[in-house]
Amino acid sequence: MNSPQSNYNELNKKLDEFLTSIANIQEKSISLEPISDNLTKDLRSDISNHVEPTDNIAKYQEAIGKLEEIYKGTNYRHSYSTITKYIISHREKCIFDKDQKILHIIAFNIENIFATIDKQDIYKDEDEFKNKVFKLKDHINLEILRIRDIFDAENKTKAELEETKLELNNLKKESKQLNDNIEKSENQLKNMQKEYITILGIFAAIVFSFVAGLTFSTSVLSNIDKSSIYRLVLIMCLIGLFITNILHYLYSFVREIHFGISNKDKNVCVNIWENTKDKFCNSYIFKFNIFVACIIVSTFLCWVFFENNKNDLRSNTKEINSNNKLELYATEPLNILRSEVK
Repeated sequence: MNSPQSNYNELNKKLDEFLTSIANIQEKSISLEPISDNLTKDLRSDISNHVEPTDNIAKYQEAIGKLEEIYKGTNYRHSYSTITKYIISHREKCIFDKDQKILHIIAFNIENIFATIDKQDIYKDEDEFKNKVFKLKDHINLEILRIRDIFDAENKTKAELEETKLELNNLKKESKQLNDNIEKSENQLKNMQKEYITILGIFAAIVFSFVAGLTFSTSVLSNIDKSSIYRLVLIMCLIGLFITNILHYLYSFVREIHFGISNKDKNVCVNIWENTKDKFCNSYIFKFNIFVACIIVSTFLCWVFFENNKNDLRSNTKEINSNNKLELYATEPLNILRSEVK
């Protein structure tokens, strides 16, 4: 004689077989819309649309027979955990099947089976059996809805996780862009400091050059009476040439730093010599240098020419003076003798 526990386990096994059998009953007219909270109402609507007997009536009768073996003439009460265990066992199938078709099939078939039992006259007085089947149906639908909520929560969590990942990636991109901007700003600040130091150094050199040239010019002008006009002109031209060129190139360097001309010119390396030569030849400083150079050359030629003539004149004058002295020395005794004779 079997113990109550062994009978209970056997009936649990039969219930599991029953659930497996109804999960394999395919009904063509099952609606595969997402499972809603009004699951029972939707399933009844699907069943009421059948004007003809279902194609699986024989399978339903077989499933009803299995329910009779489980519930009729026994004190068996199915455990909610048994149904939960079976429904959860189809969880993996539902993950890969976004329509959750297996849950639709189970819910539809148990609803159809209960409707078949409720319509048949042989079960008219089997209230206890129908109540147990109804309770089974209710537990199955309840567990399906619970699984549906779990899936919805998982899908919502996954969607939020994907959205969070997307926002995180956007934040990373923005952070990288901000870091690049900060690094760029730091480099610009360092370059600005270098440019400021360079500009201050250039202006110091300008002031120094101007003061040095002015001091030298003052010294030259103070001794203007002690030197020739040619040397004075040459020295003044050299001073003007030096000061003007120094100031021009220092100011040009400041202008290039301010307008970034030097950075732009770094990218042009093909005809850099020709461009530089053309710019220099067409510049005002070049014309000024040519003008001063002409003055220097003219002054030098004049100095050579007039100094040579002056030296010749001086040498001739010295010869004349020496000849006059010799004549004077030669005639002086005669003059003395003449004076004595008189």
